[in-house]
Amino acid sequence: MKCSQVKKKLTAYIDGEISENEQAIISEHVKSCASCRQELEELAAVTRTLDEVVDVEVTPYFRAHLKTRLREEKADEEKPFPFLEWIRRATIPVAAAALFLFSIVAGGQLGRSIYQATAQTTRVQAAEIDYITGLGGFEEMSDVSFSAIYEDLYTGGTE
Repeated sequence: MKCSQVKKKLTAYIDGEISENEQAIISEHVKSCASCRQELEELAAVTRTLDEVVDVEVTPYFRAHLKTRLREEKADEEKPFPFLEWIRRATIPVAAAALFLFSIVAGGQLGRSIYQATAQTTRVQAAEIDYITGLGGFEEMSDVSFSAIYEDLYTGGTE
């Protein structure tokens, strides 16, 4: 077995959580490898030290108090520059107001261009209808009455 594989299993070896076959292989490896033996001894020392530690009983509110303090410390660490936090909070309302004003201006411009295009189309269509129906010829007539025109035609335009 390679050193990297042995080192990965040393904790399980100490705790007795591996098969007898693997225990035998690791034991043989540790006898011949100084690096793995040293790491095994260090891990065993840590395990013995942890076994000697007496279990501490905490009050029921200790965890809640600890969580609160950790949250407060984390919040303090996250806000190194209060001015930047103020700018971050002000950005959303300012952006919303700018978007609102932009939409009003853009809507007005769009409405105006649509109205002008519609008006132009309506004028063109009206001219085409007048031309097709023959009603457009009346616009070329002068501001005289029909009786004056009839009289000019009857007399030949000589008065």
